[in-house]
Amino acid sequence: MAKYTHLPFEEWVLDRNALSQEEEQALQEHLQHCPSCKEFEESLQEMESRLKAQTMLSPEPGFTQRWQARLAHERERNQMRQTYAFLAVTTGGAALLMLAMGILLIPVLRSPYPYLLALAYQLTLVVAFINGAVEVVASLIGAVLRVVPPIAWLGLFGVTSFFVVLWLAAFRLYIYPARIKT
Repeated sequence: MAKYTHLPFEEWVLDRNALSQEEEQALQEHLQHCPSCKEFEESLQEMESRLKAQTMLSPEPGFTQRWQARLAHERERNQMRQTYAFLAVTTGGAALLMLAMGILLIPVLRSPYPYLLALAYQLTLVVAFINGAVEVVASLIGAVLRVVPPIAWLGLFGVTSFFVVLWLAAFRLYIYPARIKT
């Protein structure tokens, strides 16, 4: 008698539908000579027949309503829990930020004069930068207006107007799609 290994045969017993004819024949031959695999197959068949013989239990009346009510209650509880957690984290973060800002403001409150001077200096720099930027932009616009002829400006205005109207039409079609009449 030949010595058999159980590895592929146990898997084949579990899924007989996917076997080729040669594999099915080899499985039948193995089952004739191997009591362990034969017992495994018989146990599997008995279990399948017992499972098929069992009747389905139906739920108690009102199960769906109770389940939906419980689900709605759980969702509400989870939403409240998330809301409270978000509120706690936000409040804690704001408190820490206020504490850090308070600690940073201690030197300013002792002697605000240097900080007021630094603030005035920064404001002066910002105003000077804005004035310089306005002068640069004005000179660039003046140069472009002198170089580009008026007919080119008219053409640019026409092309821009065409694209604006095209965009508005597409936007209207997107916002108000055609309705199907029934």
